[in-house]
Amino acid sequence: MSNPDTWQQQVAGQLRQLAAEQAGPSKAARFRALFPDIEDAMRRGCSQRELIATLAGSGLTMTLDELRNALYRERKRRKARPPDAATHPPPRLAPPPATPAAPGAPPGSFDWQRHRDKKPNW
Repeated sequence: MSNPDTWQQQVAGQLRQLAAEQAGPSKAARFRALFPDIEDAMRRGCSQRELIATLAGSGLTMTLDELRNALYRERKRRKARPPDAATHPPPRLAPPPATPAAPGAPPGSFDWQRHRDKKPNW
């Protein structure tokens, strides 16, 4: 490959082919889609090694460590964000009660000088 243009075209073609092969859902996305079924199979007594073999047969190849890591991450993700969290807004908190401000202070302001020297009430 003495011609630099030929080399560049060849590498560009290989990169395009690589990008075409990579198109589609990621391994993590495919795992997340199958997660409920994987959890169900594990509850029924399926071993992790059997899961790996079944997933590999369907095109999702993982090592035992990858499976355990993916299970941990997905369980943690689902625990941190319940499925209906997106549909229910967080509850609104009531505003704190207004404390009387110093004379001449704007309404709704807090008088820090009055409270700064008090002993904390833990």
